[in-house]
Parts: sequence; C-alpha cells; structure tokens
Amino acid sequence: SRVDLLVAEQIKLGRKVYLDFTRDPKGLVLSELEREAYDYLERSGSLQSTPIERLKAMNQKAIDLYASHGIDICKDPLRIAVCAQHCNGGVAVDKNWQSEIDGLYVVGEAAGTFGVYRPGGSALNSTQVGSLRAAEHIAARERGRVFIPNYSLPNIKYGESNIASLRDELQNEMSRVADFDRSTSGIEALLCRTSKLRESFFDIATISDTSETADLFKLYDTVLTQCATLDAMLCSAKAIGTHGSAIVDKNSDQVYTAQRDTITLTKKSGSTLEPVSQIPSPELWFEALLSKKSDKKGI
Repeated sequence: SRVDLLVAEQIKLGRKVYLDFTRDPKGLVLSELEREAYDYLERSGSLQSTPIERLKAMNQKAIDLYASHGIDICKDPLRIAVCAQHCNGGVAVDKNWQSEIDGLYVVGEAAGTFGVYRPGGSALNSTQVGSLRAAEHIAARERGRVFIPNYSLPNIKYGESNIASLRDELQNEMSRVADFDRSTSGIEALLCRTSKLRESFFDIATISDTSETADLFKLYDTVLTQCATLDAMLCSAKAIGTHGSAIVDKNSDQVYTAQRDTITLTKKSGSTLEPVSQIPSPELWFEALLSKKSDKKGI
C-alpha cells in the first residue's frame, strides 16, 4: 500500500515512524469512507470518534498485548515499521515435503509451498500439514538407513572476529535494496558482492575461538540463502516487474496484473521461469469424494 511505501521511505532515511491512536488523521471522516470500509466498521460496532475507542470495541486484546510489554497505546504513540509477514517462496519439495536431497525434509515457511496468490489464513494449515506429511514419511522409511554426507570440512580461520560485521552488512543491504521496494541495480550489486563472499567465505570469515563456530556456519547458511533469494528476485524483477507485493524500481503504477502462470525456480545454474503445476480438475470436489469414500468403506 502507499502507506507502507511512505513508512519504508522514512525508515530508509533514518527516521522513526509512529502511530497515534488518540486522534484521527487529519481529514478523515468515517461517513465518507468507501461503502465496504464503512459497513465493516458499522457491523463491528466500531464507529467511535477516535482510533483507540474503535480498537477497544474491535480488539481489546491488542491493547492488552502492548500494555504487557510496557506500551500504553491509549496515550503513547506506537512505533511501526514494514516487515515481511510471510516468505512466498522456499525450497522445492515433493508431496512428502522432501527436497531433492534424499532424507532432507523442508517444512514451514522454508518450503516453497506458498505462492504469490497464497490465500490469507492458509499459512498455518499448510505448515502443519507439511510437517505431518514429512513426519509420517520419515516414520515409514526403512529403519537403520545410514546417510553419509559427501562434504569436505573447511579450514576455519581464527583471529579477530568479523562475523557480526559481515552479517550486519548483508542484512542492512538486503533491507535497503531487496525488501518489497526493490532496485534491480541494487540487487545486482548485492548479488555480485554476496556471490564473491560465498566463493571465498572460509578465507574471508574469521572467528575469535571455537565458541563462534555455530555463528560461522549460520552466517555461511545466510550467504547461501541470500545468493539464491537475490537471484530469484532479480529474475522475477527483470521478467515480470512490479507484481504481488514487490514494487520494482519505483514502478508502483505499472503493475503486472495478469495471472501468473509461472514459478521462479532457482538452481546452481541460476533462476528461470517455469510453468506452474496443473490445477486439479474442478470435478474433484472434496465433499463429493468424502461421501463416495464413506459409502465404500463405511467411514
């Protein structure tokens, strides 16, 4: 939304943005809202004169939650920022949420089961189903199988630690050029920087002692993930442009409105656009199938 864009712009300028629940924005007249918005407030019993009174009528628990963290939004402004609620991509998995690596399962938002058109409210169900499917498949596999990873241990450098500074740089640059307000030139530059870091990671990254070993490999994982994510973002930005929740190169008025029939698939060789899976036949209606199954098996 334009509000999100304005908030993000101010934060990138180093400013802080707050919501004031004690008064309405200048010029807001509830009766002049679009009919759908007004009807929503009316049916919710929330046509009070101030935002805080409307919130009390609709969601007192939100006020209580902030109060439990020492924030009284009844009188104090609430600091806000734009953040990612969901990752609509992830590692490709099969029907059992197993990746292309035998024995490696990916569930939750790490799995690429959320598309750009993911219906609101379906995320929790999807992650729970994926976790259950993976657990059942793991339990049914042959017992006693031994997986021997084919991986050479790297030589770890010791000295003055630079783990925190490398991590902060990557995170800050990712937020600057590759959040929902994306810059193709910025993504290209960051991808080049991150790719070089990946190739020479264990020559560049240094830890002070063995207590930072876990942080070292977490950073390495971050670098690998960032390379894949940036490559996918760049591919979609160049091929499709502004779409979904991604605004590319400030072109918020030139939005790709056609229904996407592709996915962005990233492998070692880079990212490509591939056709989406076919939608099942509309004749496969859940209630009808359930009824047939009940008739046949008595359940």
